[in-house]
Amino acid sequence: MVIRTHASHLLDERSDPDFRAVYGALLGAAERLDVAIQTPRLAGVTLGPAEIARPSRIRMVLANLRVLTTTAEAEALSATARGRATLSTLIDRFDEGSLEVRTAPLAGWSPDFSVFHGRDGSRHLMMGLHWFVHPYPHPGPALAAILSDVAADHIAARFDALWGEAHDITPPVRRIFRRALDLAPGIHAEQGRLGEPVRPLRQG
Repeated sequence: MVIRTHASHLLDERSDPDFRAVYGALLGAAERLDVAIQTPRLAGVTLGPAEIARPSRIRMVLANLRVLTTTAEAEALSATARGRATLSTLIDRFDEGSLEVRTAPLAGWSPDFSVFHGRDGSRHLMMGLHWFVHPYPHPGPALAAILSDVAADHIAARFDALWGEAHDITPPVRRIFRRALDLAPGIHAEQGRLGEPVRPLRQG
C-alpha cells in the first residue's frame, strides 16, 4: 500500500483497506512515530510485535491513563501467545529507550492524531478515529483523514510542543506490562528470561 506525498485521504468505517491496514502501512514506512491519544485502549490495538518494532522511535502522549483499565487489558492481552509477544516487544522498546510515554492531562487536544516521519523525509498526519478493531463503537460515520506535507509538518511541531510540556509515565506503564507478563499462566515455561521480580504498582 502506497500513501502518496501531496495527497490527502479520507477513511470511514466502510473503507477498504480499513483504518487498521492503512495505519499498518504508514507505520511500516515510518522511521519515527508520534501519537497523541486522549484515552488509550490497549485491548483495541492489534498491531503485532513486528510492526511495533519497525520505527526507530515511538513517542506517545496521553491525556490520561486509567491504571485499573490498562492493568486489566494488559492481563487480558497476556492470555494469548501473540499478546505476550506484543507486551514483550513493548517492554524491550521501553528498556532500550526507543518507546516513551508521557501524559498531559491539562493540555487537551481533539481529535486524536498520529504523525508518521518517513525514512525518505516525508511526513504524514493521520487524525480522527484511532480504532483498530471491528465492529466500531457506533453504527454512524467514523472518520479519519490523512494529510501530508505542510499540514503534517505543522502538526509535528504542535506535537513537539505538547511533548515538551508532558510528564514521563514510561516506568509505571512498563511495570503494568511487566507484571501482566509475570502473572500470565505458563509464561515462565515459555520465556524463562521474563522472570524478573515484580515491583509494587503504585496508582496515581
